[in-house]
Amino acid sequence: MLRRTRRGFTLIEALVNVVIVVMVSMAIMSMAVGVLRYTQFSKMRTIALPLANERMEELRNLPYDSLATVQGAIYPPGDILDEQVVTQSGVKYTLKTRIDFVDDPFDGDATGSIQGKPVDLYPYDYKKISITVWRAGWQKPVGNLVTNVSARAAETESGTGILLVTVLDAQGLPVSNATITVQNFEIAPGVNIITTTDVSGKVQIPRLPPEEHNKYHVTATKAGYSTDSTYPRTAQNPNALKPDLNIFVQQVTTETFSIDKISTMIILARDQNEASVADFPIMITSDKLIYNNPDTPKFLQTHNTNPDGQIVLQNMEWDSYALALANNQYALCSTSPQQKVSVAPDSTVTVTLHVNSDRNSPVITALTPVSGSVNGQLVLALEGDNFAQNAAVLLRKSGQPDIGAMVIDVQANGKEMTATFELTNAPPGTWDFLITNPNSNFCLQPAAVSLQ
Repeated sequence: MLRRTRRGFTLIEALVNVVIVVMVSMAIMSMAVGVLRYTQFSKMRTIALPLANERMEELRNLPYDSLATVQGAIYPPGDILDEQVVTQSGVKYTLKTRIDFVDDPFDGDATGSIQGKPVDLYPYDYKKISITVWRAGWQKPVGNLVTNVSARAAETESGTGILLVTVLDAQGLPVSNATITVQNFEIAPGVNIITTTDVSGKVQIPRLPPEEHNKYHVTATKAGYSTDSTYPRTAQNPNALKPDLNIFVQQVTTETFSIDKISTMIILARDQNEASVADFPIMITSDKLIYNNPDTPKFLQTHNTNPDGQIVLQNMEWDSYALALANNQYALCSTSPQQKVSVAPDSTVTVTLHVNSDRNSPVITALTPVSGSVNGQLVLALEGDNFAQNAAVLLRKSGQPDIGAMVIDVQANGKEMTATFELTNAPPGTWDFLITNPNSNFCLQPAAVSLQ
């Protein structure tokens, strides 16, 4: 008789089947979730578009000269709300209205940059209305309508001027969506415009009343970025480097602002034994000026260290900063990194200040070069103060013997010095620099030289 064999599933085969079923189920669930999300978005869009269209029809029925929002880029401002909240089917929606002038390139532009076209002295050819609908709590809009509206009459000259603002970052690249504020309360009605730059980092504001006494104050900023602005001329500071602007009849006033992401500076105050120095005043001064004759830094502040000998400065603009002691009983021995301290956009910089309670101790303000070769000699040039003629100078690295200077040359004024080191067979790495006067006062410049 023939035997019939029956063979069941092995454990591996059963597991494979379970995995296949789970993967298919997850794919079906993911597809279902996607369909539900799309259905929900489509439903919201079905509600949002009629709201936007209704709002658009209301604006189309208004007189052309009335098409201006309360805080938009059109002067004088109108009565149209920039944002309006409506409730539909129990859900709140925000309608954001933006109205801008459009400079059609057909007849040239305000700057005369179109080849073969003249300078357009009336570059607000028509208006563009954009209505964006947002649902409360959503991260993206659910509807948007855009249309152009032109006046019934042709372009006509007027007794107004134009302001063209450009905003660039530290690399000279355009900054889009930067907030531009234009104010002038010396005229009636006062100018108080808040608008944003386009993708090219520009915004054009036409039809501004002429004013020739530098009363148009303009500010450029953006969330998470620094701020740049014009400054008023005053009796105390008449020489503003970027003064408040004038607007001339039938002319384009241009101004460029530079902003970039803010940074953080951490300042550590340490004595010569690396102990924290608490409640110690330190003055921070920027390289950038807003006035000259007399010079007025854009950033000039004094802060005291906390119990850990630390100062944390946020919202710092990219720039170079000088740090000085606001306590005359101490001397600033050295700064690491060396001054002036450079701060790049969107960065965190830690600066260590070594202070000495003896005002006659050596002070290092500059040390060059910052690198050398282990196969030869290194001549370091120092600038500072209180360098004694018979001072001891050496390079120090943890776990290695000190390297003393072969030749030391100190200028008579005690403010300049050169030190020659023999580096043959010296281990590579980062070395500290130490100078000690005969009275045992010393100054340490940590991580001063990198040997390769």
